Amino acid sequence: MEGDAVAVANEPLHELVGTLDRHVAKGNAWLHRPCRVRTLENQAVLMHHKAREMLVAQRTQLINALRGHLAEIGVIAAQGLKNARELARVVLAEGDETIPACVRAALAPLVRQLHALDQEIARSDRTIATMTRGDEMARRLMTIPVTIPGLGPVTASAIAASVQDVSAFSGPREFAAFLGLTPRQNSSGGKERLGRVSKMGNRYLRKLLVVAPHAVLYHRKPHEDALGKETHADQALQGCRRRARQ
Repeated sequence: MEGDAVAVANEPLHELVGTLDRHVAKGNAWLHRPCRVRTLENQAVLMHHKAREMLVAQRTQLINALRGHLAEIGVIAAQGLKNARELARVVLAEGDETIPACVRAALAPLVRQLHALDQEIARSDRTIATMTRGDEMARRLMTIPVTIPGLGPVTASAIAASVQDVSAFSGPREFAAFLGLTPRQNSSGGKERLGRVSKMGNRYLRKLLVVAPHAVLYHRKPHEDALGKETHADQALQGCRRRARQ
């Protein structure tokens, strides 16, 4: 009798240990899964993307410096690459009296460097577009089943170079976790608590997949196509939610 009682009492513990063993085995299998070694060509594609990202960051730094210095003398310009190019044109304009000659001489090297970076970024974009046309997976991302708004040669090439074997992911959620777009889990006691996105994955891909569609939706606001109407509906829904919280 006493032994039977001990066996009954330990039965949930045995089930828990068995569950933990299964999870540990699954984790070990995932850690020891075979992985493909990157080829030299694949590494070169990723280097093109990293070099382009560095050039874009340097251009942004120059634009911010140019706007900040001109703001000190009362020349204000809106944010954005188009407005920065207009500032650069004003700085190099000899007959424009808006900017003093001494300030123009000080900022001229920044403007020349900005033009050089524009040329290098454009050259890098052309190189990546050429590589995308020669990559079957990148072409499929851009054309099958339909063209995804915001997914151009840069994003398609980055995904194809970073994810060589899509069969390594069991489904879309696992790929989203690889990108760091799944919510952080804070669950306990059978109660599920989901936090913000984890941001634990590939930072560069996550930026491309978030910023590009955001830009598409922003510029689709005045349009009346399906995407523009969906954007208007989302904005109306968000407005209703804000008013409900007030």
